[in-house]
Amino acid sequence: MSKITIAFGLCLVATVLLWMSVDTLSPDPLTHIAYKQAFTQFTGVVAIVTMSLCMITSVRFSPLNKALGGLDKVYRLHKWFGVVGFVFSVVHWLARDIASKVVPLVDVTKRSKPEFDPASNPIFALFQQNRELAETAGEYGFYAIVIFVLLALARFIPYHIFRKAHNVIALIFLSLVCHSVVLTKFDYWMTPFGAIYGLIMLLGTLAAIMSLFGRIGQTNKVSGRISQIVKHQDIDVVEATVVVDERWQGHKSGQFAFLTSKRAEGAHPYTIASSWDPESRELTFIIKALGDWTSQLKDWFKIDMPVTVEGPYGQFDFECAQQRQVWVGAGIGITPFVAKLKERERTGDQSPVDLFVCAAEVSEEIKQRLKTRASNANVTLHWYLQSEDKRLSANVILQRIGKLEDTSVWFCGPSAFGHSLSKGLFKLGLSRSQYHQEMFKFR
Repeated sequence: MSKITIAFGLCLVATVLLWMSVDTLSPDPLTHIAYKQAFTQFTGVVAIVTMSLCMITSVRFSPLNKALGGLDKVYRLHKWFGVVGFVFSVVHWLARDIASKVVPLVDVTKRSKPEFDPASNPIFALFQQNRELAETAGEYGFYAIVIFVLLALARFIPYHIFRKAHNVIALIFLSLVCHSVVLTKFDYWMTPFGAIYGLIMLLGTLAAIMSLFGRIGQTNKVSGRISQIVKHQDIDVVEATVVVDERWQGHKSGQFAFLTSKRAEGAHPYTIASSWDPESRELTFIIKALGDWTSQLKDWFKIDMPVTVEGPYGQFDFECAQQRQVWVGAGIGITPFVAKLKERERTGDQSPVDLFVCAAEVSEEIKQRLKTRASNANVTLHWYLQSEDKRLSANVILQRIGKLEDTSVWFCGPSAFGHSLSKGLFKLGLSRSQYHQEMFKFR
């Protein structure tokens, strides 16, 4: 089980248990009104807590990234929290109807008077006075977040619109925090649960404000300029070399960075396809035309164009306890391995490595360049090209290298292929700790 799966499960279980410490879905007596109030509170709490965690995991906080295995893993967790928050928001909105099905309304009784007297508790009085406003903010906030979540999840929407939609979601989140603070059962605030609940919303609020003011990742941003451009027209790839300023403190082979060359488009994540040399201060990005923006880069990039680079991020850094490594680069997923080849060539690393290259087809020029680099880096190269009707599988890897003991596998490429490959390797005896895969999919 991965770190993010454990973190996700623990957060959900902790949220439910903490709420159960102050309330229950089995009130005594079990009346319609009592159940409806409890169910509404429960779904609202889970929704706003997971939304807050979604905001917190968006700020690219280095200690959190390190603890969970890299920013790519944290962003996957961010997506999971967002989905759960959205689902519970829908259930919360339907709470009255659901409660009617679970505990039918058989009689109408007067609501019990609030435990806190507004005259003696000014905060409670303030909440009571603003209940209608909070309900309105929650209702329209819910409608807005449904629209923008669907917009963010639609793959055909261009990335720059997806990014702007996320900023609007941060604004909507703030309205939902106001809704939750006012309408959360006042008794909760007098308990340890209330303190934890309030802290999580506070952290989520700070994260949302950072997003709205463009402060996320600000401390990791440096300026640079494009010094070299190489276009590989036959495979729709552009290779851009960027010289960064002195604030860039270096990176490990296999890490990635966010590159901004057009402010309106925003930052896009790309693997750094070069090892770090403090003398040249150059970063190389090999970018495949896979979307609307990346398809324009071959014509957009210009020599001496100013850019902003944010990073480095990720823990796909080839650091492990095993003596032997197997690298699998599928399509544009070859880029982190190109960086590591350059590093091994420079350092003279002699540890055994097998590189499996999977692609639809490769030009002879690129094929020869990769062969030369692999030879100079003491890496055994294996080609699996669709044009030659060759397919890579877990069994093929085992046949090629002989054994999986004391071996780590590093995969970068399409997630479906990686899932299939890892599943096969695990069946052959590879432990999960020996398998490393970049989750390079941020939407």
